[in-house]
Amino acid sequence: MTPLGKPLVFYLKYMAEMEGLYVEGSEEPDLTGLDEVEHVRELACAVGDAACEKMADFLELCGKGIEEHFNGLGIATLTNKGKRAYLVRNWKWEGKVRLSSAPGGWFDCGVSHPVEGNVIPWVWRRGGRSWAELVMKTLGDRAYSRGGSGVMRNWETGSVALACIQVLDKNLQGFDVDRDPLVAKVVGAFTALRADDVEIMARGVGGEDDSPEAEEPGGPTE
Repeated sequence: MTPLGKPLVFYLKYMAEMEGLYVEGSEEPDLTGLDEVEHVRELACAVGDAACEKMADFLELCGKGIEEHFNGLGIATLTNKGKRAYLVRNWKWEGKVRLSSAPGGWFDCGVSHPVEGNVIPWVWRRGGRSWAELVMKTLGDRAYSRGGSGVMRNWETGSVALACIQVLDKNLQGFDVDRDPLVAKVVGAFTALRADDVEIMARGVGGEDDSPEAEEPGGPTE
C-alpha cells in the first residue's frame, strides 16, 4: 500500500472547514468560542500546504501514465503539461493531445481535484455541445458525463468526464487511503481510449478553425 497521505485525506474529509481556514477568499467557519484560534489557523495552513504537495504527487503519477498511453498509440503526442507549481496550486493536471497526422487535430485532457468527493478524468475541446456529443457517441459507456449535467453541471459544455472516481469511502475510519488503485482508475479511464477514438476526437466536428492556436484558453471550469 502506498498512502495517499494523511494531510490530504484529512483535507478531503473536512474540506468545508479546511477551505474556510486555508483557501484565500473562502467563507471562514465560525470559530466563536474556540480556544487558540490563531493556532488552529496555523495548523490548518500546515496541513493545507502538506495536502497540496500530496495532491501534486498523485496528479504527477496520473499524468505520467496518461502521457505514456497517448504517446504509445503512435498517432499523437501529449504537450503543454502543467508544471509542479501549477498542480500544487490548482489541484489539477492537464495536457494537450495533438494528432500527429493533422496539424489542426487536438483536444485537451486532464484530471481535476475532488468534486463532491470524486476525482474527474476529463477531455475538452473547443466546439461546445456538438463536440461533447461526438465524444459521448464515440465512447459510449467509456464516457461518464458531459459538461452541464451531473457532476459536470458547472463545467463548460465542451467538457466530457471519462469517469467519476470516489476518493474516500463514506465509512472511512482514520486517514489511511491506498493511492495506487486511485491512480490506476484515473489512468485506466484514458487507456480505454483507442487510437481510432483519439483520431475522431482530435479531428472534431469541423466547420471552424480547429487549430489549437485558435482556441480560447481555460478548458473546463468547475
